[in-house]
Order: sequence, then C-alpha cells, then structure tokens
Amino acid sequence: MFAAALGLSAPTFADAPEEAVTELATDRPYRVSISASSFMLGYRAQVPFGVGPELGAYLLRRVRLVARLALPVAQAGDACSRGDIIHGDETGVYNCIPSDHASLAYGVSAGFVLLDTSRVALAPGVTFLRTDESDHGTLLGVSLPVEWVVPDGPHLALELGLGFAVGQRVIARCRNNPNFPCDTPTRQLPNFGTKAGFAAVAIGWPFG
Repeated sequence: MFAAALGLSAPTFADAPEEAVTELATDRPYRVSISASSFMLGYRAQVPFGVGPELGAYLLRRVRLVARLALPVAQAGDACSRGDIIHGDETGVYNCIPSDHASLAYGVSAGFVLLDTSRVALAPGVTFLRTDESDHGTLLGVSLPVEWVVPDGPHLALELGLGFAVGQRVIARCRNNPNFPCDTPTRQLPNFGTKAGFAAVAIGWPFG
C-alpha cells in the first residue's frame, strides 16, 4: 500500500534478465577445414609437408568423425632410394626397389568426446591413413585431436596419430654379387620399419 502511495511498483519475474546460454564446442556439429599435415609410413613414405581439405562432424555431440585428403608438397620418399635397405641370405644379396612417391593421401579419424567446453573439445580415438601407392601400406593407430573454438569464428584443430604401417610390400632386385648368386632377379623381402605416425593442424569453419 505504501509502495502504491509513493508511485513505486514491485519487481516482477519478467523484469529479471535471462541467463546467457553458453555455446559448447560441439553445438555446431559440422565443419569444413583446410589442413597442413606431415606423416610417415615406416621407411616407405616420408612426407614432411602436405595440404588438403577435411570434413568433420560431431555425431550426437559424443562421436567425432573426420575425413581428410592430403596432397604432398614435399616428401623425402622411400628410404630404399638411399640404398641402405639390403637383404642377404643363401638365396643371394638384394637391394630394395624404391616405391613411387605418393601423389595423394587419405584417411579417417573417429573418437569419443571426453571434454566439451565453450572453448575446447577433446576426442581421442582411432585413425587410419593410406596413400595412392600400395607399397606404402596403411597406417592403423590411435589419435589425439584437440579443437579450440573462436566465438563466432573458426575452429582450430591439432591432431596427432601414432601406430603401425600394415600391408606394406617390399620388392627387391638382385645385387649381382658374384660371391652370392641370386636364385631369382627379384623377390619380396620381409617387411621392416613398420612404425607410422602423422600430425595435422587445421583451421575450420563450423556450421549446422
């Protein structure tokens, strides 16, 4: 009554400011990115720098999927080209035949979101990577991706992968050593140097 007499009104719930809704890193589930990467598949493929597109998605805000292509810009090539991969036994002495350089690499990463904040998403998981040269084999391993979110801006991502290169093929040519005559001019050698890994940095634009 006194408030009415003084011309004052009591505050209502409608006057209270609404709480700001915090956007999480996975709220916009899809993104297209451009990435710079480096990878090695044993001693058969060593690419210090490549570039290419990525397509990513967060499914149900819990599963992260990324498909990538990489065009090698610089590569050291097959270690066979240095002539240091040699095999010798009772059948003869052989030098590894270098594989062709890769002209394209492609792969997929899948992970489970363990951390999802307004700035960072962390989704460790598994990954595979191949090139267009079958001798290089396939990288199978684990991955650790971290994504940073710029409000109303791009995503910045860093992903590291470690594993093994499986399915590599090593063909060798007879060295023509007179002390160790070869049974055949070429033969397939045991697969050495199967450790593999990659690193990628990407900037992406989310949507959806």
